[in-house]
Amino acid sequence: MPEHRIATIDIGTNTALLFVAGWEDGRLKDLHGASGFVRLGEGVDASGCVGQAALERLESVLTHHMKEMAPWHVETVIVTGTSASRDAANADDIRSVVRRITGSDLTIRSGDQGAAATFEGGMAGLEDFDPPWQGLSEGTRVT
Repeated sequence: MPEHRIATIDIGTNTALLFVAGWEDGRLKDLHGASGFVRLGEGVDASGCVGQAALERLESVLTHHMKEMAPWHVETVIVTGTSASRDAANADDIRSVVRRITGSDLTIRSGDQGAAATFEGGMAGLEDFDPPWQGLSEGTRVT
């Protein structure tokens, strides 16, 4: 049984991705994953703000994710936001929803931080590959 269980929720422009993992024998073990469509970026380019409908979708998906992780007895929840969270003039509204539903603070990552996290995650566990490495992310505005 994994020793310490963590969950990450990555709130992107279109989806909120849940990943539950636990440390076992010094390695991170994938336990559960889920996704939900939030379409947080809907209208952000035009209005500069995340709309009420998108905030309601985010609230619904986060509530579902919290229910999904409950059986795993998660000890730590990390929530990150990407492009839509960075671009929105009302990012505090997103932070408020995240804090209320998850109990965690939202960390808004830069595009470079998002790309680095994607690359590191993709390379995790690939001990038999020697540098140099190159990766490609098809996430919105991450590359």
